[in-house]
Amino acid sequence: MKSSTKVYLLLITRVFLPLIIISVNMFILTLNGHDYRAITICRKASEGEPYRYTREFSGAAALTDFCVKENYVYLLFEGTGVLKVYDLSGKYLHSYAFYTESGGRSELHVTADRVYLEDQSGDVYSFANGEFERYYERDSANCPNQFRDDLKRSSSDGVQYKRKWASIVALTPEGVQKTIISRPFFHVFFEPKASYTIHFLAFIYLVVIHFGSRRNHNAGQ
Repeated sequence: MKSSTKVYLLLITRVFLPLIIISVNMFILTLNGHDYRAITICRKASEGEPYRYTREFSGAAALTDFCVKENYVYLLFEGTGVLKVYDLSGKYLHSYAFYTESGGRSELHVTADRVYLEDQSGDVYSFANGEFERYYERDSANCPNQFRDDLKRSSSDGVQYKRKWASIVALTPEGVQKTIISRPFFHVFFEPKASYTIHFLAFIYLVVIHFGSRRNHNAGQ
C-alpha cells in the first residue's frame, strides 16, 4: 500500500471519523430542542393555559419522563414542551403544548387520583382522566407539593410500566412483558444521556489514538 494511501486512511480513522461522530451528535442535541412543528404549536399556549391538540407529531424530541394513572399513559417531551396522552392499549389520544421560557427540568408527579406536571419555573399543572384540570402558581398557598411518585409507573392491578429503549412496556405480576407504546429505536439517540455518552466515547477515542500514535512514533525512533 502506498504511503499516501496510508496517510489518508490514518486521517479518516483517527481524526475525521471521530470528528464526524461528534458533529452529528451535536446536531442531534441541537435538534432535540428544535422540533419546529412542536415549537410552533407551543406558541399557541399561554402561561397557565396549555394548548390542547389532537394531531400527533413524531419529531426529534427526547422522552424525558412518563407516568401512568388510571387508564392513561402520559409522556413528557421536555425539549419541545409537549405532554402526550395515550390509553393503556397504546392508542394516542391527544397532546398538550406548554408555554416555556427558561431552561431547567420539568417533571411528572402523581397522587392517588391526579397527575401533575411541574414545569421549569416550579408552576404546576394538574390532570385528571387524561385532561388538563387546573394551573397552580409556584408561590400560591394551594400549590400541590405532596406526591406519591412511588405510584408513578404502576397500576392498581400490579402492572409495572417501564422504558425499553425508546418505547414503553408493561410488565404483569406474572412476568409477561408487552409493548404498550412503540417508538422507533433511533429515537433513543435523541436522549441527552445517550448523546453525551457517544460524544464522550468519541473524545476518548481521539485521545487514545493520539497517544497511541505518539508511542508508536517514539518507538520507531
